[in-house]
Amino acid sequence: MGSKSQPQKKGSAKTPLPHLPTGVPMLRLFDQKTFGDVYAACEAMVDQSYPANKAYNIKAKLKTALRRYTLPGFGWVFAKEETAWLNFMSTLSLQDLSRAVDVQKQVFTQLGETVSEESCRVYRSALKKFVEYAQEQPYYQTALGTKDEKLAPRMHTHKKRQEHWHRLKPKDIPQQVADELDQITYYLRHTRSQTPYGKTLKESSAKRYRREILDLLSWLHRFRGEPLETLSIERLVPKAAISDEATAAQMAGLVQEYLNWLEHELELAPRGRGLAVKSCIYVAELWEYEQNTRV
Repeated sequence: MGSKSQPQKKGSAKTPLPHLPTGVPMLRLFDQKTFGDVYAACEAMVDQSYPANKAYNIKAKLKTALRRYTLPGFGWVFAKEETAWLNFMSTLSLQDLSRAVDVQKQVFTQLGETVSEESCRVYRSALKKFVEYAQEQPYYQTALGTKDEKLAPRMHTHKKRQEHWHRLKPKDIPQQVADELDQITYYLRHTRSQTPYGKTLKESSAKRYRREILDLLSWLHRFRGEPLETLSIERLVPKAAISDEATAAQMAGLVQEYLNWLEHELELAPRGRGLAVKSCIYVAELWEYEQNTRV
C-alpha cells in the first residue's frame, strides 16, 4: 500500500515510485538519523524515564502503532521475524517520520470499521508522542526545522541581512544557475505533490529555499573558487550522490564545510543552518524524482 498515488507514464502499467531517498548514501548525508534510529533512542528514553511496568506498556502501544497501523502505509508487508519491522524502519528517513501521522491516518481509513475508534485513539496518541519526541531532537530540527512548513521560515533580521552579503547579485548569476533555480522552485511549488514526500510548498517558502541554494552557490564561488562558468546546483548536489557513496560523502563534506562557515563566521543559529541542509535535501528529491520518471 503506497502513501500517495504516483504520476504514471501514458500507456504504462501502474508502478509506484520507490520511497525517497532510495539509496543509503542519501540517508547518510549530513549525518541524518533514520526512522529506526529515532525509535531505538525513544525506547531507551522510555526505559530510563519510567518504572518497568509503565515503560513496557508505553513501548507495547508504540510497537503496535508502528507495526500494524503506520509502517504498512510506507509499503511494509507484515513478517513474523521480530527484527523485520525494525530493519524496515532503518530504510526510512526523517522526512518519512515527519509524515508518519498522516500515513497512519490513511491506514486507519483503509482498515475502516475493522479498527475500533478506541483503538484508533490509543495508537494515534502513541504515534503522536513518538513524533513529538523526534521533533525535540537537535538532529531532527537541523534536518527539518523546528516546525512543519505552515509558515515561511523567517530570516534573522537583527543583522539587517548582513549575513547574506556574500550572495551573488542578479546580474552575476550565470544563466545555467538561474535555470536550475527556476527548476527547483517549480518542483517545490508544483511537482513535489507527485512524489512520496507529499506536499508542495507555499510560494514564500519556495522562495526562501531558492535563496538558501543561491547563498550556498555564492559561497562556493566566492570562498571555494568555483568559476561562474562551471557553477551549478548539480555541482553542489551531484545526481550521482543518490546511489554512489563516495560522491555522497564528498557532497556531505562540502556542505558541512559551509555549515561550519555559517556557524563560526556568521554565527547563524542551528535553525538557520538547518534550512541550508534542507535546501540540499529538496534538490536531492528533485534529482531522484527525475531519475525515477525518466522515459
